[in-house]
Formats: sequence, C-alpha cells, structure tokens
Amino acid sequence: MRSARIKEEGACYHIIFRIIDRRMLLDDVQKEYFRRNMRAVEDFSGVEILTWAALDNHIHILVHVPPPQPVSDEELIRRLHLLYEKPVVQSLENHLRELRAEKQDTAAEEFKKRHTYRMYELSEFVKTLKQRFTQNYNAAHKRRGTLWEGRFKSIVVQGSEYALSAVAAYIDLNAVRAGLVDDPKDYRFCGYGEAVAGCRQARRGISAVMLSLEHGGRWAVCPIFFLPCRKSSSTGGDLSPNLCLVCPPVAKQPEIPSGRIIRLNPRLRLPVHRQEGSLIVCPLSLSHRVVILSMPFDSH
Repeated sequence: MRSARIKEEGACYHIIFRIIDRRMLLDDVQKEYFRRNMRAVEDFSGVEILTWAALDNHIHILVHVPPPQPVSDEELIRRLHLLYEKPVVQSLENHLRELRAEKQDTAAEEFKKRHTYRMYELSEFVKTLKQRFTQNYNAAHKRRGTLWEGRFKSIVVQGSEYALSAVAAYIDLNAVRAGLVDDPKDYRFCGYGEAVAGCRQARRGISAVMLSLEHGGRWAVCPIFFLPCRKSSSTGGDLSPNLCLVCPPVAKQPEIPSGRIIRLNPRLRLPVHRQEGSLIVCPLSLSHRVVILSMPFDSH
C-alpha cells in the first residue's frame, strides 16, 4: 500500500526521480529538451522552480508550490499555448468564448477546471513534466513504455532559515560531486549554471532562495562553505568532495562597488564584481573554501 505524500500549502520541496533501472540515458540533447520542457511546465503550472540539476540517470528539482491562485480566461489560454499545439488551443479558446457569450458562466468555470486543476499542485507538476518528456524520448528512440523508476520522491524543506539555501547548494553541486565539472557555473543543466548564463527564470529562482534568508538590503553577500577533496590515508585515492552546505548569516551590503574586496575573515580575500541587474558570482573550484554569491534582490 502506497503511503500518502506529505503536502503543505505554500511549501518548498526537494523532488527526485530516476530513469528506470537507473540507466544512463540522458545525454546533453535529452537534458536540453528536459530543461526547455521543465521551464514550460513551470510557467503553465505556477509551480516555482528554485533550482534543479539533471544528471545522466536522475533529476533533482527544488520547487516552491504557491497556494492556488485565480486564473483568468486570458491567462489560461496563454498557459495552454505553452504545452499544446496552436489548433488545439484555438479550439479550446473558441469553446470558452462561446460559453461566455451565451452567459453560461457556470459551464465556463467547469470547463476551465478541466485544466486549472493541474496548476499549483506538486503531483500534477511532476506528472506533466515526466509524461511530456517520456513521450518525446520514446518517439525519438522508437520505444514504448515507462521511462521513469517508480514514484518520484518529495521531501518537504523545513527547519532553520538556512535549510532552503543548503538544499539548493546540494542540488547545484551534484555535477561537481559526480566529477563532471570543477565549477557548477560550467554545468548548464543546473539552476546555478543557467543563472550564470543569463536565464531569467533561473536567476529569479536563486534570488528567491537568497530572499529566504530574510535579510534586508537590495544587495547581499552570502558565503557558502564546503570542504575540498581529501586524500584517503589508506588508499591514497581521492575521496568524494564533502560538501558542508552551511550558509552563515548574510552580511548586508547596500552597494558593492566594482572590484571591492569582501573580507570574511583576516585570512580570506575574495573579489566580488558588481554589475547592475545581474547575478554576480566569484569563481568556484574545489581549491576554494568559500563561494560568494552576490545578487540583486529585485528579480524582475
């Protein structure tokens, strides 16, 4: 018997789902399709993606599920265009307009519910995302059947004010732990890499994570500490990076002049460069002890 999934209104969730038999099926082409499909489903559903990472055989997504919001007729049609072909949406739009013109508002609202029930709902978000990707993958590879392994895992993110940023850091550093890159900004199939590359949705998601720390000021500096690789004393080989995921309190910085050195302790000097309206990061590598994220709190 399946256990009921824990859901809380307005909560954040760490979602994980895997390819069946954990096969390494997701190449760069498939990951890019997944990214574009994910962003379309995000816009359709109203579920907010804070960050994410796609590996060769599994997916991590950190999401915020807002309380249900009213959706106007015009907004519904806009969202339907994100997922369906134009003739399909045109037919739905015509039917809705006919109901409104005939003053059949009750019937019109019932018609809308056939689509809006999928919005602001965690399970429907994941179901739509997985189904659309599976259909595309199966068509491209001439296969049938399920692509994903069992139910998706969802973990409610709660606890201290640093919990959300800790989970976000864990997700964005997946590619580093897997040895795919030394720096997550070089991995374009994660929220951090997308944000550095200029994706507005990704920047908005990371800004929301930083805002969760509840510190004022338009600009802030948040150090994220982690441990570098260590040598094993018994085998001499490299151990997996032990990523500490700890975010100390944010230092308020109303303005960060270009090239200013931020002193976090007497022995550490790392440059942070400011560019209006952009997400600013100093380089990250396993040789560094600290990553500094500096970003505008105005995400629009």
